[in-house]
Amino acid sequence: MTSQAFWILVALEFRRSRRSLVRIGVFLLAVMVISLMVESPTSVLTFGLAVVGGALGMQIPVDALQDRLTGSLEVLTTLPVTPFTLAAARLTAVVLVAALGAVPMAAAGGIVGPAFLEDTGLIRIIMAAFLGAWTMLSAMSAVLLAVLLRFKVKPLVSYGAMVALGMLLGAGYLYDRLFGSPMRLIQAVMASDHTLAIAVGSALVGSAVVLTASFVLTRRGFEIYQPEPDAMDW
Repeated sequence: MTSQAFWILVALEFRRSRRSLVRIGVFLLAVMVISLMVESPTSVLTFGLAVVGGALGMQIPVDALQDRLTGSLEVLTTLPVTPFTLAAARLTAVVLVAALGAVPMAAAGGIVGPAFLEDTGLIRIIMAAFLGAWTMLSAMSAVLLAVLLRFKVKPLVSYGAMVALGMLLGAGYLYDRLFGSPMRLIQAVMASDHTLAIAVGSALVGSAVVLTASFVLTRRGFEIYQPEPDAMDW
């Protein structure tokens, strides 16, 4: 893998997302304007920043889904680079874009965090929110990208969203029943430097494992990729 080819592919991922980034920027501007016109600007601004952060962080998988549905991924796989390089470049872009998405999420945490975590400093809240959002977006985006590139896209489009939503709601319900509100866990983590360090370290190790597994699946997806004959019908 040459360094030049690698960084060209990473830059290509950002160039492909320019139009989406412009639309996300317009949405953020609209949210800021609306927040100035309503009675509860904090809630509107926090929600808007969270949505923008999530949209930014998941941009690479969205582009990959479009590639699979239109058959345009074939162009990328015909480049004179190895599947290892393609997978490494795309996952690097995932992590970098996730960092961009974590910025508005950290800002949202800085807005609402002090109201729930009275004994925690603002900078501490923002840094913890950024690291948490970056880790979460990187892991989720990498997993989704790997699944989209490794497996058939039609079943994923038809049933994947429903299954993922069901699992998310089920996990949330079980956690609430077994341990109570997640806010208690957040307060406990933020209250102690020792606990916060353990939580951050565990999250980083977990995300590293997830990214490694996602890389293996993504590389394999590039190795065995074949255009779906009726992809353009979608």
